[in-house]
Amino acid sequence: MTALAALYLSVTIAFAIGLLRRTRPSSTDHPFVSVVIAARNEEAFIGRCLETLIDQTYPADRYEIIVVDDDSSDRTKEEVSRFVRVRCLKPSPEFDSFAAKKRPMATGIAASSGELILTTDADCTVSRTWIQTIVSHFSPEVDVVIGYSRIAPIAKGLAHRFQSFDFFALLSAAAGAAGLGRAWAATGQNFAYRRAVYDGGGGFSTISDRPSGDDVLLLQVLRRMGARVTFCRSREGHVTTWRSESFLGLINQRKRWASNAIYQLKLNPCFFAYITSVLTMTLLPLLALFLRGEFIALCVVAYGLRILFEGAVLLLGRKNLDAEQPIWFLPIWMLLQIPYILIVGVGGSILGFEWKGRSHTPSNTSRVSQTTDEQPDLNHATM
Repeated sequence: MTALAALYLSVTIAFAIGLLRRTRPSSTDHPFVSVVIAARNEEAFIGRCLETLIDQTYPADRYEIIVVDDDSSDRTKEEVSRFVRVRCLKPSPEFDSFAAKKRPMATGIAASSGELILTTDADCTVSRTWIQTIVSHFSPEVDVVIGYSRIAPIAKGLAHRFQSFDFFALLSAAAGAAGLGRAWAATGQNFAYRRAVYDGGGGFSTISDRPSGDDVLLLQVLRRMGARVTFCRSREGHVTTWRSESFLGLINQRKRWASNAIYQLKLNPCFFAYITSVLTMTLLPLLALFLRGEFIALCVVAYGLRILFEGAVLLLGRKNLDAEQPIWFLPIWMLLQIPYILIVGVGGSILGFEWKGRSHTPSNTSRVSQTTDEQPDLNHATM
């Protein structure tokens, strides 16, 4: 336990150092860009997403927008068809063996013409300067750009505050790691890479059976082949998601993310060790209930240091990412993480999860079963 605590605290300090290192965009080129979006039952969101993508400062003749309708049962396709500048595709049979979101994403990228691939989600909106800002980070020394994404303040209550703060904490750590030249985490809501690097790494083929990880696992694949990564911290490159989950929806989403934790042992052992240390540090108050004497004191000291170091990273993240998260929520977030990580970790790794009306089991992640309810999640906020 001591070794894991030391690892966690060391990496947290490293994140803080990485956040202090600023990289400035240097490219003024206008390469052709392909924006690729996978959409499944996104009737309530896709229209506004496309409106913001069409209204960009980047030259209109230098980018294309591709939406792949992933067997939607609502009016997603009809909504997309309203936009003459948007290509709407259906998943290609060539990628039928690809799990979940990788099937439509692989289809869209295969049909694209861009030198750069930019991805976002159908429930997101982007700033008018999004494409221009992300592209400006692609200097000759950069192959991958990770962007910041925030959850819009469209709901009230503890569930919304928790997921918003948790996402901010995840991306603050990702920005800190990228600042040190380490590619550990990314979100498909705001993610970009060179098409040549994607093709050179085999795209999603090596991780095609994983039901999640079209961003994080792909990032690790690109990292292993030597891709150079940077983080776009500028507000002009921010993305906003308009989907607010209930606690049950949030748990299910995070179980999908957690399902790849063990797989990280293969792709990035250092990252896996850090994930293990985070789990240990989060559960320290619970572990202390079963310990005695000096071990309880050790847990108290370690947890106190975690609060201090985590708080420092998040303060730097708030400043350097131009985020608006209230730091006072930190102790509440940390306490809620105890049951949350237990449920998410066990559920994602052992019990499986449901995504977009499809059930995925860890025993065979490439096998997908349809649920009887194919309608959009009613807990999602509408525009």
